[in-house]
Amino acid sequence: MLIHWVVNPGVAFNELALGQRIPKITLIDKASDAPLMERQSITMFKRIQEQTHQLGDTQITVSYDRLTSRFVITSGSEVSYSKLLFFIPFTTSKVSISQTIYSVKILSLIIWRAKLLHNGLTVIPELLEKRRSKSIGSLVYSTLMGVLRVFS
Repeated sequence: MLIHWVVNPGVAFNELALGQRIPKITLIDKASDAPLMERQSITMFKRIQEQTHQLGDTQITVSYDRLTSRFVITSGSEVSYSKLLFFIPFTTSKVSISQTIYSVKILSLIIWRAKLLHNGLTVIPELLEKRRSKSIGSLVYSTLMGVLRVFS
């Protein structure tokens, strides 16, 4: 696959930045008489990235919808925080979780960063670790491709 990325860097961008992958498993309904295209079931990427954290005796779930850019923090079944990020690179907001006021800082410009603070001290250093590692990977790839273009 890496050789294919070198030959066609657009595929690498699709896979690393946009999350579009070649499926490992394709499910085909053999009982149906519909055309093959309609019988296939493929899950290409997860639209919503989620991660759970334990905050004292409360479990919180943090999710980010990659299509709508909605960032949500839920505590149990209660939505504590919800915001559409769109093209807002820096966001700081107050959040109430279990009657305690926290601060959420989100950086979504080039490198993703979302952390939870209480009284200025970091409680959870990264709310969505998978999103952060993906943004760092995209930055490294873009830098590497830029350097290769300069020297080629």
